[in-house]
Amino acid sequence: MTKNSSKTKNTEMEAVRICAERFRAALERCDRNLLPIALQDFPNGSCGDAALLLAKYLQKSGLGRFDYVCGTLYKDGELGFQSHAWLQREDVIVDITADQFDEVQEPVLITRDHSWHKHFEEKSRHVADYENYDPEARASFSAAYENVVACVHDN
Repeated sequence: MTKNSSKTKNTEMEAVRICAERFRAALERCDRNLLPIALQDFPNGSCGDAALLLAKYLQKSGLGRFDYVCGTLYKDGELGFQSHAWLQREDVIVDITADQFDEVQEPVLITRDHSWHKHFEEKSRHVADYENYDPEARASFSAAYENVVACVHDN
């Protein structure tokens, strides 16, 4: 990798960080009654929906498309598992809900360090775009997106 391409990638990561932080803050400010039930206890249990909404925001902000990655963590010595979803493009992970887990303190992760996420066994990966979902889901995500974006501009 050349020095200029490394600098460009770091600049892109910083732009993604700024947008992700802005979007996370808007989700925290948004009236929860205007959001789908999966986002009402944000960030807890909100990773899938939050990732899809953030992906749309990043795309509309000119930062391109990301993959939606969903993984499962099976608990040793316990019955059950935990699932988690995040965005990824190449080796960059974008995660605005990892702090729902005790091991993570940062509210927004933009990282090439996969050490925490690799504990989740990848179950699915696809382009992160709720426009590919059924009409009812698209309508719900679209309404949630508009409500959150309105909060981005309210700061």
